Amino acid sequence: HRAIKPGMNILLTDYEKIFTRDKVMPMGRLREHPKGAKRADIIVVTKCPFDLPEEEKKALQNEIAEFSDAEVFFSGIKYSEVLENVFKPGENSGWQDARNIILVSGIAKSKPLEEFIRTKMKPENFEHFNFRDHYHYKVSDLKAIEEKFNTFADPKIIISTDKDAVRLIEVARGTSFEKLPLYRQSIHVEFLGNDKERFNKKILDYVRQNKANFGIHSK
Repeated sequence: HRAIKPGMNILLTDYEKIFTRDKVMPMGRLREHPKGAKRADIIVVTKCPFDLPEEEKKALQNEIAEFSDAEVFFSGIKYSEVLENVFKPGENSGWQDARNIILVSGIAKSKPLEEFIRTKMKPENFEHFNFRDHYHYKVSDLKAIEEKFNTFADPKIIISTDKDAVRLIEVARGTSFEKLPLYRQSIHVEFLGNDKERFNKKILDYVRQNKANFGIHSK
């Protein structure tokens, strides 16, 4: 929002869709020219593979440096090793033996999550209800998922992301869907190498330098 004057700008750019290689709409996905990155104080390349070679990191840093002097960090997505029952909070057992799985997702990039579940759980039968990002579920969607679930043999479960679980719970109230074994797969961001320490230092240094603006006063 241009009316808001930020003290620090953090620019996020997808590893597979680096802004430096994109164009402004309608030719590309950018809302402004890549030169707008000069306003950034920090740039985080997101959704990177965790085995990203140092040579490639350096090449990306050099590529980004043509548009911005900001310090560049790299991060990837991690999936939790334990699933939790959405309708029975605190319950994290029963899913390990599932061989028939339905995945429900409404996120921008669901392929890595699907591959993770397939690799980790090795389901005999697998169905992915793949909705668009920020999708708001309807009762008809839950009925379709439940109908498919009922065709699977035991042991079977349904898996969704944290974000999708919240939306599914809202629509499922008072329906038979609440009785299904719906588990959530938590997703979190993790920096590569020592980037977490560098990133935290960058933020803390900024806060210390501008503590008066945050209402922080030294004793």
